[in-house]
Amino acid sequence: MRPPDGHRPVAILLTFACVLGTSACGSLETSSHVRVPPAVPAATSTVVARAVGELLSGDPERSAAAEKRLLVLDEAELQELSLLAERIPAERDPRWLHVLDEHQLGPQLRAEERVAFLLWKAARPEPFFAIKARAGLAEQARRDPAPLVAALEAGLSGGEALAVALAVAGRREAVPALADRFVVAEDESERRALIEVLTRLLGEETRLRATAPRDEREREAQRLRERFLLGRPEPAKAVRAEGASSGG
Repeated sequence: MRPPDGHRPVAILLTFACVLGTSACGSLETSSHVRVPPAVPAATSTVVARAVGELLSGDPERSAAAEKRLLVLDEAELQELSLLAERIPAERDPRWLHVLDEHQLGPQLRAEERVAFLLWKAARPEPFFAIKARAGLAEQARRDPAPLVAALEAGLSGGEALAVALAVAGRREAVPALADRFVVAEDESERRALIEVLTRLLGEETRLRATAPRDEREREAQRLRERFLLGRPEPAKAVRAEGASSGG
């Protein structure tokens, strides 16, 4: 039986609904639902590895955000960080060493590597980290100043931090290297710091000027070296004297 003309549009719409969607072909009172399974949290190892990857990325903002995340790990995450450090023992990126250092998981570095890392850390803008690094440099200077002197002679950045550490440790044997660094230092603030250190080690009569031209700095540095060595026997004479003493 044909529906009345007035109901024909409704019948046509229902027919299209059956063609375009299954829900309209069944009971109009039922509807289908798509059930999405709950999200599975990433494994702790994945979370830590991902953060380390961000830390070592070339994007400064992503690296800084990852560092903050890695400095506040829970016990399980810290364990994963320790395991990851064991898998990449040769990694020497200072950002990575910094995270490990703060968690007391740092690798055994050679003395020169440790000094280079501490210089990087001492230059950080956060006072807390900079102070810790300077304390580490002073400790190294007390134990063995040779790596700090070598860094001075190599012209590594951070001459001020090196000089202060040597002064705190009372290492007068570093005077020649400090005087040489005073000559070549281009930064006036570094030269001022070197003057303070040399004055502390040699006394108030150093008479150095931070604003002096290079030729004057060279003359004054030579004067300090001669003063430092004054009264000390030359190595060859000292050896001969020792030999004569033992032979007699």
